Parts: sequence; structure tokens; C-alpha cells
Amino acid sequence: MEICADLLHAAEGGARKTQLVYRANLNFSIIGRYLSVLTKNGLLDADPPLYVATEKGKEFLRLFDLMLSCMGMKKDCQLLVGNRVPWCPDSQRVVVP
Repeated sequence: MEICADLLHAAEGGARKTQLVYRANLNFSIIGRYLSVLTKNGLLDADPPLYVATEKGKEFLRLFDLMLSCMGMKKDCQLLVGNRVPWCPDSQRVVVP
């Protein structure tokens, strides 16, 4: 999932395949599989030569970042809903971006 998140972050403003290869530290044959999965699942739009993260892809990134925050892998734990999230030890009131 971390590789997928790296690819989606790199593609938020649009990126060429070469840029994605460098960002995710993958080779061209392997990245093709990831791009195919992300595209098929609606997280990434392929508009050659650019790949662009979709709204669904951006939502994935938001939730992925939340998960990392709640696992203590990020400094801040910004939450998504108005209630305390039981699986997030640092959760308070949630802030909707």
C-alpha cells in the first residue's frame, strides 16, 4: 500500500511514467503492474503521457495518511469524523478537511 500511496502522491498534479518510476523507486516492468491496478480500481487516470490521481485516489491518500497517523507513524492524528475513533489512541474531535 505504501508504494501505491507514493505513486498517487506523485500523480496528484499529473506525472509521467518516468517520474513515477523514480518516485516509487521501481523499474518500468514492475511499475506497470501497480499502474494497472490503480487505474482499474479508479484511483488513477491514465491520460498518456500523464497519470493523474482521481478524487477516489486522493481519498485513498487521505485515509492512508490517517491510518499512519493513528499508528503513530505520523506526528499529527487528524481525524475524519466528529466522534472519537476507538482504534486511534490519539483521537480527539475529528477535523473535516
